[in-house]
Amino acid sequence: MEEALDPARPRLRDVSGTFPEALLGKVQRDLPSANLKVHRLAITVEGDHFLDELGDGAETRLAQVWHLFLRQPQGGDGALCSEKQDVPLIKNAFFIRGADGELRAITLHWEEGRLAGWVVDAVPTSKGFDSG
Repeated sequence: MEEALDPARPRLRDVSGTFPEALLGKVQRDLPSANLKVHRLAITVEGDHFLDELGDGAETRLAQVWHLFLRQPQGGDGALCSEKQDVPLIKNAFFIRGADGELRAITLHWEEGRLAGWVVDAVPTSKGFDSG
């Protein structure tokens, strides 16, 4: 018999790339409040273009992304794009500095199915990144 999942807890299906080693141990305390801006992309772009276009507002804190997860623990409507919203193959992308100080592109998307949940990946921006 399967254990019931808490619907208020974000459902993470997979965490991969450099995310576990660079960000799972990161602790952020006493962060000031912040407003995140949502941008919808019409085309696939590379990470450098993201960073150039966003300028000083490119970097996001891990705690801010976690807050978005808490607002959409099971996908659905909200600031994060999910398959439930019929937005095909669009990933959510954030730029977060790891515990080692390196800036990483964090992508996440919702996957449906029996094991539905958020898929999270991280790639150092120095290795290249695209939104496709």
